[in-house]
Amino acid sequence: MSEVQAPRADAPPLTQSQEFLRTAFRSAVVPGIISYFSSNLALLADGILVGRYVGVNGIAAVGLSAPVFLVISLMGGFLACGAETLCGKALGRNEQEKAQRMYSAQLGLSLLVSALFMAFGLLFSAPLASALSGGDSATMPLVRDYSRVHLLAAPALIFTFPPFWFLPLEGKNRSVSVMMVIMGGGNILLDLLFLQVLGLGVTGAALASVISAGASAVYGMAVLHRGRHSFALRLALPEGAEWRALAAAGSPEAFNSLFQTLRALTVNTVLLTLGGNLMVAQYAVVSAMASVAEAVTVGVPQSTTAILGVYCGERDNPSALILLRHQLRAGVIGCAAAALLLIAGSPLIGWAYQVEGLLLPLVMLSASLFPVLALNILTGYYRVAEREMLANILIVARVYVFCLVSLLYLKNAGAFLWFFQVSEALLTLLLWAVLTGYLQRREKRKPLSRWLLMDRSMELSGQSINFSSPADPEAICSASERIGEFCASNDMAPKQTMRVSLALEEMMTLITQFNPDSTLSFDVRVFSVQGVTGIRIRYGGIDFNPLAEEYADDERFMGIQMVRNLVEETVYQSTFGINSLLILIE
Repeated sequence: MSEVQAPRADAPPLTQSQEFLRTAFRSAVVPGIISYFSSNLALLADGILVGRYVGVNGIAAVGLSAPVFLVISLMGGFLACGAETLCGKALGRNEQEKAQRMYSAQLGLSLLVSALFMAFGLLFSAPLASALSGGDSATMPLVRDYSRVHLLAAPALIFTFPPFWFLPLEGKNRSVSVMMVIMGGGNILLDLLFLQVLGLGVTGAALASVISAGASAVYGMAVLHRGRHSFALRLALPEGAEWRALAAAGSPEAFNSLFQTLRALTVNTVLLTLGGNLMVAQYAVVSAMASVAEAVTVGVPQSTTAILGVYCGERDNPSALILLRHQLRAGVIGCAAAALLLIAGSPLIGWAYQVEGLLLPLVMLSASLFPVLALNILTGYYRVAEREMLANILIVARVYVFCLVSLLYLKNAGAFLWFFQVSEALLTLLLWAVLTGYLQRREKRKPLSRWLLMDRSMELSGQSINFSSPADPEAICSASERIGEFCASNDMAPKQTMRVSLALEEMMTLITQFNPDSTLSFDVRVFSVQGVTGIRIRYGGIDFNPLAEEYADDERFMGIQMVRNLVEETVYQSTFGINSLLILIE
């Protein structure tokens, strides 16, 4: 191609198809749902089998010990989630070295924190159990035994988080599902062995949880560092500003776990006062069912967080919006199915746990799933979009503040106490509407969208364009020609416009020739910022890097070498299992 042809007058505009992102979303969300469902089988197994082989006091002890598990999860999730968020953004900005540093830092900190939990379990299990059980003689020994095992086995729990968060970033979503099946399925089998056969009581239930978690962690870490991988297995500690960056990025996950812990303590205290061990046992069952429903309310948003983080790092608002719409659509369908199952299955759940009076609490839980899903989608987006403070406010409001307000109001009014599950979520959505309206009006320097607070300056100024193209020569040639309209609108010189078109056509044509996938398509973003034009090309199919050194002397790649000589920088990455090329032209 020696010159750029003018686009035909009747040529359709360049548009972004949802098919590419729909495929990426489905490849991530199905394993994500399976992963959450499988992992939360551990809670179901503990609750059902403890209820049958230990009794109501056993279920109450598991519920009263929940803060211990939540605090351990808080630290594991805080470190891994924060590091994954920073790594995703770094990869979106082509900062591989920074991504490796943050990965190594969270591994080192995870090891250190695990050792501290183990020391605490050795020294303070008895006084901790007394505090959690309120000194109740029936449950205190059970709480002590259950919580001690979790503290002493903290490494097994904490090291499930790095592969859980980083495998999706590598595109190894199915391996996350296998991890969670190992954890959930292993827990059930070991529960049957330790409780039914060996009669080990709550200690056996705790051992089943931590052994299955340890096996899951070993498998996940092995897969993460086997075959194609972006991160080396090295230990380090954060340096300087990295501490603050890690704390900010991981704070939403940490706040969620921290206030879930406070929530469990608060709700258990209120219910223990009003209804004794029966209401605490009912809440333990409701919490277990809420955990199962998290396969949808948390699993759907979180399964695509890695993808969303990369696009936010690129400031690619159109692609981020497509992903968020897919999250909402799939989540609503999943919540409806979960709600029907919970309500229809309430008699079976009560029989399985040997706990009565579960219908109305489960109806309220079912009604709360939809607003909780919306809030989880919002907080997940704000976390990767560098609005951690807003995410933290919404998490704390729903999980604890409005939970406490609702409980106190309903208790004093003599109303139906279980309605707090719905009211806390609705009040948080109202707070979100108020806060986003205020933040949008306050921002004077850049145009923000009303609800998500996206910076729309690039789209409104015409500095970026997203489009999709089938992998056939005619479509590639047409896209290469029509990109001239974008270049002209950004006042590019003819020579620069020619380089943009040539780079697009050569790269996409060669990738098509070497990729056997007949359904291959391209997702392309072209942007112009401060005199630099960037072209980002994403494509599925086999892992294929046309910039690899092994092709440097291959005559078939002469066009690629010519493009590399004409542009300032070319970078290949594989993110969330998708090939990605970035070309920068000044």
